[in-house]
Amino acid sequence: MIKNNFYIFLAFCLLLTGCRQKSAVKSEFISVSIEPQRYFAEKIVGDKFKVKTLVPNGSSPESFDPAPSQMVDLGKSRAYFMIGLFAFEKVRASNLSESNPEMLLVDCSKNLICVEQGHEGHSHAHDGHSHQGSDPHIWNSPETALVVAKNILQGVTQIDPANKNFYEANYKKLEKEIYETDSIVKQKLVNLKTRQFIIYHPALSYFAKEYGLEQYTVEFQGKAPSPSQMVELVNESKTKGIKTVFVQPEFDRKNAEVLAKEIGAHVVEINPLAYDWKEEMVKIAEALEKQ
Repeated sequence: MIKNNFYIFLAFCLLLTGCRQKSAVKSEFISVSIEPQRYFAEKIVGDKFKVKTLVPNGSSPESFDPAPSQMVDLGKSRAYFMIGLFAFEKVRASNLSESNPEMLLVDCSKNLICVEQGHEGHSHAHDGHSHQGSDPHIWNSPETALVVAKNILQGVTQIDPANKNFYEANYKKLEKEIYETDSIVKQKLVNLKTRQFIIYHPALSYFAKEYGLEQYTVEFQGKAPSPSQMVELVNESKTKGIKTVFVQPEFDRKNAEVLAKEIGAHVVEINPLAYDWKEEMVKIAEALEKQ
């Protein structure tokens, strides 16, 4: 009996030791909310970490609700870099922090002066964005992208200080790329015939603010527009001479196409959630240049 108890005790000790060793092993990946963040993060971390994106392609992060299995996987990350302004992040952040105290949570909107919904400066006064508070599309301009990238740099340096010089050197390269992108965009926008554009869902508030543009939206308070709202937008678009209507893959484009036909504008599909941030910024500028 004593011998049997000894073996049971020994097995328990080995199991406990194994669990401790397993928990002591640090994961080799970090997580981000959306693909543009992965673009910035991979430029900075190089081969030091794998970067995983929480919100899958084709999903809107503003209505996204992660599955339990995704949250479990996310909890294994060394760090989670949030945009910081999406509803699901605000709801899940405290739970993540409590259940994964060793995982670093980084708010990529830190130190950023956010645009408030309905107060975009150069955006349409009737912009009916469905968010409350700050506009979450902070990656969609070079100026704000630099803040996001800087917050990522500070986070990875915190979890891996031994490679600080490596990360800072990579950040400098990314910073140069962002400045170069800004120069390309400015050059394409300098002689625009009209500085107004229409977009179904207001994802370009920061882009519009940085480059002195006006953003008009088809969507009204997060919903498809009523007939009277469409008439108002048509009349105002004709007055302003708007020739570009942007649509995004995760939203219905029917109303945007009807509007474009009515005002004689061309529809341009963009994807502000695409991985290749630089390519998307230039694509938007080129579309406006051609109008």
